Amino acid sequence: MALNDGQDIPGLLNPGTFGMGADAAKAELARLTAEFKSASPPAPDPLPTPADRTKAAEARLKLEALKSDPEASRKYLNGDVATKLQFDELTASIAAGGGGDADLALLGIHPDGHIDSGIGATLRDQIASVGPLREAGIPDDVIRQVLTDAPVSRFEYATVEQMQRERMGNAEWRAKLMANDYQTKREATLMSIVLASKVVEEN
Repeated sequence: MALNDGQDIPGLLNPGTFGMGADAAKAELARLTAEFKSASPPAPDPLPTPADRTKAAEARLKLEALKSDPEASRKYLNGDVATKLQFDELTASIAAGGGGDADLALLGIHPDGHIDSGIGATLRDQIASVGPLREAGIPDDVIRQVLTDAPVSRFEYATVEQMQRERMGNAEWRAKLMANDYQTKREATLMSIVLASKVVEEN
């Protein structure tokens, strides 16, 4: 049966059509497979050095200062080249320090031309999640763990799991939770964060 604008599909799938017999095709496939297996894997990205992390911490402080400076904000919005360059350099330092999008989200900054990695939440979504978590009393170090999808130990997971069972079995605690008691909601949120985390497989 002729398909695809009159071309014979079974004929196209026959290795002989391309001047290669079945045995030759198998040999070529075996050669390509061996070549693929012997190829060196790509080198992993280098981990941030202590100097990178120190520079990133300093850059975060400078960005926070820039955000609170009306004159710097005005210059940036008006396209001032020097201000934008300073902003871009500080942003690059934060990324090089290993914090990346998480630190930018905690600062509430979405750089012009930012490209999301395609894995996990976008930077805009991360920024949007920071405010509600802070309002719930979650400290920034824990929020960073959430944003970076940091794992927890099996011991920590099991401990919090047991604590949640005990809390949910306590009628007074449940009543406070239903009444939106601040401390109780904060505790419930912290437990939920741990139990939603990946667990490190320990040796």
